[in-house]
Amino acid sequence: MKSIKFIIAIIAACMLLGAGPALAAYTMQMAVTSDGNTTKSAFLPGEDVYMTIMAYNDGAATAIAGAAFSLEYPANILDGPATDADGVPVGDSITTSFNFHITKDTVTTDTYRNNTVVTGTLGTVYFAGAGIGDDGGAPVQGLPPVELFTAKFTVRNDAPLGPFSVTLKPTMLYNPDAGYGDAADPTKAPEAVTVLVGAVAPTARKDASAEFPVLLSTFPDQVYDDLWATDGDSLDDQWEWTKFASLTTATDTTDSDSDGYLDKWEQTSQNNTDPKVQDAAWTGNHYDPLTDDRGPYQVVTGDPSDPRAPAGDTFAVALDYYTTNGADNLDGLELVIHYNSTELTLDNIDSLITASTSVITATDVSTPASATYTITWTGSGDWTGAGQPAALGTVNFTSDADLAEDSTSVITLTATPNNGYLFHTAPITYTVGPTFTLDVDGNGIYDGGTDGIVLIRHTFGFSGDPLIVSAVAGDCTICTATEIKDYLNSAAVYLDVDGNGVVDGGTDGIVLIRHAFGFSGDALINSAVAGDCTRCTATEIENFLNDLKP
Repeated sequence: MKSIKFIIAIIAACMLLGAGPALAAYTMQMAVTSDGNTTKSAFLPGEDVYMTIMAYNDGAATAIAGAAFSLEYPANILDGPATDADGVPVGDSITTSFNFHITKDTVTTDTYRNNTVVTGTLGTVYFAGAGIGDDGGAPVQGLPPVELFTAKFTVRNDAPLGPFSVTLKPTMLYNPDAGYGDAADPTKAPEAVTVLVGAVAPTARKDASAEFPVLLSTFPDQVYDDLWATDGDSLDDQWEWTKFASLTTATDTTDSDSDGYLDKWEQTSQNNTDPKVQDAAWTGNHYDPLTDDRGPYQVVTGDPSDPRAPAGDTFAVALDYYTTNGADNLDGLELVIHYNSTELTLDNIDSLITASTSVITATDVSTPASATYTITWTGSGDWTGAGQPAALGTVNFTSDADLAEDSTSVITLTATPNNGYLFHTAPITYTVGPTFTLDVDGNGIYDGGTDGIVLIRHTFGFSGDPLIVSAVAGDCTICTATEIKDYLNSAAVYLDVDGNGVVDGGTDGIVLIRHAFGFSGDALINSAVAGDCTRCTATEIENFLNDLKP
């Protein structure tokens, strides 16, 4: 078996036969993959990491007779490719699609050798090889890239998780006989080994300067530093490392600042918030009060939270109650409803919840612009008498007949919660209107086979008979094409379902007909919402369209 030093010496000797200049067109690069083909940068403990070193020559055909270079890696993170005492790869630890060999007297000997050496936490793979025939030439390997070697590493099971780098660099050698280092130097300082050696056919040897020209004499260290020993969770490694300087502090189930948002929801791609600073409860996506250390909360919400009705009409809001920790043995609640009495009149509260252990008192203070209605439940044990969530009652309002369409009036709730609890709610915003409904033919029924068909035809620009043929109910009150077209033209703001300012058949029309046929969730909006939408989610659009139903 020939050693790596012997092979490098062969390459060096070939180099000394000619004095051709280095051709700068040649470069070396490395690809990191999961299987030799699929590019990857983050690897789990125990996972294989393939590193393929390639030679390029600006698109020209490549003839390489020899190569020598090194690859340094963190030995505390990666187990290097296995080689035997002579530097021969064990199994498939190092492979090559370019077989380095020397042919002499019709006998071919493989000459590539790859020693793996570990010093402390630094590992080095030394690659070297030569492919020189009897005629002194090397075969043309075809167009680049030429894959010189692929080395298989494995992430150690005890590897510290986090970023790591590997470095492709020239091999340093002290061998004065081969031209590397000064024999008179007492320090025996090594020199960089020439990386790639070309070869020419015997017919070209009349020009001695062309014999074994140096294609790439050396190259600067190439550091590949966007690599990770990862924990495999859904958190982006770079974000996690930036925020925590660790890949083990945060996981898919941690809430580091105990604000109700798991760390994974605070990533840049999600809420884009700081996982070490508490955010306001309920304001962001994926809020979970169970991980919020500021609770528990007594919660009252309005349903719907965005009621709509024409000016002068009545509308109702149901009040729902629950506690975030599920406790039902509290001492009641004092709830205050705030509203503007110049815009709204609180008519009454239906179905006010009562329980044998509770006493209810109600106080109505009708002060213009800041009217309040207070309801107090007192008692002990399950004061709602209905478990959770509990329907506290339905508040009925009438709006002022002079309010302008699309104007709003905000209803807010405040409360005095039990000791040890916080109170949470959300504002209820009443919007005036619309007088328009999705019952296009005015028969009091919203139907996909009639109203839905007319709506999508209108958004695609149909008019006249093509707009209404076979799509108007027999009991219509808006029946002719002219009547329906005028009705829909006056309602463009409501037909712009995704709120991007344009009524479009390929987006708004598709959503409208799906809604008319009862679609909801992703099935309602899939591939049918404009990129510049202002109403974008299925919930937002459903709520918007539901308010337009007759």
